Amino acid sequence: MPITINGLCLTPILADGATVEAEDVRWQEGDKDPPVELRRGDIVMADITGYGLQVKIVRAVPGDVFEVENGRIFINGRKLKNNEGAEYRVNDRAARRFSMYEPIIPPDNYLLLTNIIIGRDDSRRWGLIHRKQIKARIIKEK
Repeated sequence: MPITINGLCLTPILADGATVEAEDVRWQEGDKDPPVELRRGDIVMADITGYGLQVKIVRAVPGDVFEVENGRIFINGRKLKNNEGAEYRVNDRAARRFSMYEPIIPPDNYLLLTNIIIGRDDSRRWGLIHRKQIKARIIKEK
């Protein structure tokens, strides 16, 4: 299914207005397991209550060791960085929200972030995203 990127939060990975191809990865009612395993670095489209469909990057997956220290996110003991190598930052509010999940990302939950290091409309605002909210995975730019 084609999806048009709307916004700058994934620049330079995906440009505003880019059309991409996505595969349906919805977890259907009655499915025992999700149809597709999501990995760190996958770009996905999730249905976020109050925000609609959002395209974000999977930065942590179930079972990852998760920690916030001094405004920085650590995944499996390493500082989390965006695609340009800059460290992601979190404010006190996001740090408190994330403290609910430490130290392990729970089953069927994902950390979805933009490519922007300072807090945006992503898991820093919403918390972890359940697998059932993830609807598609971007597979290529058209």
